[in-house]
Amino acid sequence: DTSLLKRAAFYGQQSVAALLHAGDKQFKEELSKVMSMEVWVAGKDIASARLRSAQKVSDQSNASAAARREYLARLQAQVAAVEQRRVEWDQAHTLRADEARKAAVAAANEAVVCGQACMDT
Repeated sequence: DTSLLKRAAFYGQQSVAALLHAGDKQFKEELSKVMSMEVWVAGKDIASARLRSAQKVSDQSNASAAARREYLARLQAQVAAVEQRRVEWDQAHTLRADEARKAAVAAANEAVVCGQACMDT
């Protein structure tokens, strides 16, 4: 029977376009000439189950990614805060070191003055 062959191979765009634009009833009617509707329904059910499963995995992955983005943002804020404290500590350390140097120079100068005063007497 060659009627099955013309349904299995499309020769022109008109045949393809007509099938793609066919309503559900007409599509199923043409499909039933090529394959059992039980096979079509079983395949559709399998595809639907796979789609639901994939959607569930996708939703879980998206939720996990969102949680990780939030965690990353918190870590980045902590790093920024620690970096700011480090900069402040460096500035304070530099100020304290400068003050200590000045105090040491002043004490040394005072010792020199005292030493000279002691030598003069």
